[in-house]
Amino acid sequence: MRIGISLLCAKQERTGIENVTFNLIRALSEIDNQNEYVIFANNQNRDWVSLPADRFDIVNVEFASQRCIWLWEHLFFHLDPRRRGIDLVHFPLVGGVIGYRGRNVITIHDLNDYLGRYNAKLRQRLLCVAWYKTNIPRANMVVTVSEDARNQMLEHFAVAPDKVRVVYNGVDERFKPLAKSATFKSLYHLPDEYILFVGSSYGNKNIKRMIEAFWLSRQERKFNHHLVIAGRFGNEGADLKAFVEKNNLGSVVHFGGYFPDHDLPKLYNHASVFVFPTLSEGFGLPPLEAMACGTPVVASDIPALREVLGESALLVDPYSVQSIAEGMAKAVADVTLREELIKKGLERARRFSWRKTATDMLRIYQEAAVCN
Repeated sequence: MRIGISLLCAKQERTGIENVTFNLIRALSEIDNQNEYVIFANNQNRDWVSLPADRFDIVNVEFASQRCIWLWEHLFFHLDPRRRGIDLVHFPLVGGVIGYRGRNVITIHDLNDYLGRYNAKLRQRLLCVAWYKTNIPRANMVVTVSEDARNQMLEHFAVAPDKVRVVYNGVDERFKPLAKSATFKSLYHLPDEYILFVGSSYGNKNIKRMIEAFWLSRQERKFNHHLVIAGRFGNEGADLKAFVEKNNLGSVVHFGGYFPDHDLPKLYNHASVFVFPTLSEGFGLPPLEAMACGTPVVASDIPALREVLGESALLVDPYSVQSIAEGMAKAVADVTLREELIKKGLERARRFSWRKTATDMLRIYQEAAVCN
């Protein structure tokens, strides 16, 4: 079977769903010796696509602008001769190509943009609604990353339950306990002791409440740690930075920006606590990565994170500044709790591997290729 995978919307500085897709493809290259793959990639973003040439054909789409890539994917993908001979296409990043009638699998990570949650831009939401309403009924299989995301999918779309499958994300083996390094802290100007958040600045990440909770605990002398916020921020990030400056928190709240993927394990390892107070999540990979590094995790008590993290994280009410503050303080100061969270977190993270993700996805490809 010849399988196409579209990476056209992937960004060069990969985060989130780009990382998920990258790890899936890499794991497929390790476990699947039977099928051939055609990877459609923006030439700007091919530096992280390194695959066996005998089974993986990398199609270089010669566009420099991300907007041109979007146009190509949605208007010209149907007609491009380079997709001929492909038995099945997987769209893992966004909601597929409008009007595509070939056999395909779509991965839906969450419904935030579709439902217009958390300050989603109107244009972005309208596009998302068009993609999902058109493509989900036509897909041979729809993949979600948690049972909670699957339940939401079945609630909002008239789609057969057996057509919607759950494939959990994995945790890369390089996320593991590592020795502390003063050189690493110096390289990124990190404080001696810090609480860490890794993610985007989207409204669902709840960063403003996290900052307020952090400052509340500092005022109550629960700890003297700093807060490091790592991630690629857009317009929302400017508002958060303005909030920090307005409240004179610049000396203890640090916006670290985008961290290269190869340095993330060290960033997690040097943190005293990882906090993830998101309001809505399809899966929640960063807290699992932190657990794999032996870092205690404080996370939101929401369905997807309860499902993924189990009892291995200290769960808090993401709508309560007080609850988030208490969770941070306990995870910093309670030695017994810290040891318990570290032990359970390491055990929990071992349940999730990209090899299993790829095995499950390969089974779905095979089924989608023959189903009606």
